[in-house]
Amino acid sequence: GTRSGRGSTRTARIVEACVEAAMVYFSKRRFPKTARVVQTSDELRAAMREAIDHSLSFEELRRRSRLRVTGDENKRIRDHVRRKVARRVTRVRKFARQPPVVKTVDKVLFTTGVAWVVSTEYVILREPSKMGAWLVASTVPLMAHRVVSFMRSGLAYFLFDFCYFVNALCFACVVAAVEPGSVPFQIVFYVTNGPLLFAIVVWRNSFIFHSLEKVTSTVLHALPPLWTFTLRDERDPPPLAFASAYASALAVYALWQLLYIAKTEWLDRDYIRNNPHEYTSLRWMTKDNRNTMYQLCKSSLVALNWMRRDEEFDERTWRTKFTFWGAQFIYTILTLLPAKFMFQSQDLHAAVLVLMYITAIYNGASYYIEVFSRRYNLQFQQHVAAPLASDQAEDDPPDCDAQPPRDDDTSQDDAFISGDDDDFERHSHQD
Repeated sequence: GTRSGRGSTRTARIVEACVEAAMVYFSKRRFPKTARVVQTSDELRAAMREAIDHSLSFEELRRRSRLRVTGDENKRIRDHVRRKVARRVTRVRKFARQPPVVKTVDKVLFTTGVAWVVSTEYVILREPSKMGAWLVASTVPLMAHRVVSFMRSGLAYFLFDFCYFVNALCFACVVAAVEPGSVPFQIVFYVTNGPLLFAIVVWRNSFIFHSLEKVTSTVLHALPPLWTFTLRDERDPPPLAFASAYASALAVYALWQLLYIAKTEWLDRDYIRNNPHEYTSLRWMTKDNRNTMYQLCKSSLVALNWMRRDEEFDERTWRTKFTFWGAQFIYTILTLLPAKFMFQSQDLHAAVLVLMYITAIYNGASYYIEVFSRRYNLQFQQHVAAPLASDQAEDDPPDCDAQPPRDDDTSQDDAFISGDDDDFERHSHQD
């Protein structure tokens, strides 16, 4: 009955339903609705209508559909569409790596970073009561980008570090509209203006405005203390005595440390051991013998005759684990002490904040003057020289000792230490 009027209507409905199901199938696989996908749906619709009109078998229907869409009856339509989309994605990514595009993106990021600083100043001066909303609006997009970039680069376990835990506490206080004179606010004040704030100096955070990753790290450490500054009034009496507030803040850190140990040493222990490309804070610090925490821990163990001078840390041993856990705990104990005085004096709090922000700006300026000015232009010179090198390689025999080029990992934050140009920049994710 497909050739009758009623049958034609029914056939059209069947065809449209099948094509809609096919489009849903492709959309769930994140295929954009490009012109090629639309063309494929039209070809699929025509092939299915022809098959129904001629009452073809399923095998014949599949063969004709594949032949019409792909030109090969043995090639699946999904593979054909996936290959077409993959080619377009590759062309877009290649275009995004071109020097003019990279420079434009960096200019936009730099402009946005400076504009964000000016906007933050406006909120503090004109709308200080909305600083909590500005904190959430600023950090949520940065956190979302960081989650995606860390998941792709094997750094997902850094998202469980203490700085992210403290930012989550700040979000909870903003959403719950916690009063500045309450006990939860005082505890959050201690942890934000203690270990979180002083991490700017310890881990050498920097305002490098063209780098989204570096700005993200600095904002996660610098913005929560600034939020507490706008809400705190030194005339309000503290709800808790110093001993109680200090112990409560230390208990918050201990709770996070226990949860982190349970996650890395119990729940995901086998996965971390079997995947050396997945980095945790402990694995990163034990492999980077230039960072301050590594050198401090090693010198302490050597002085106590618990470690030889030529010996390196092994992340799998309990001695290494307790050494770094203990060092982080001592760091937290020491950095919580100044929070008491900042809670009592807004002038002192403002002075410490300014000092930390100047440190981050100076670190960024050091990078731009000492490293960036040379390396930024060098990467484009290498981009131009690459085609010439590839043409020469076609005539010359391959070098067996040559190493593959290593792309810059833009998902990792740079910290800066004194020394020559190669040692000036190092990776740092520990918070």
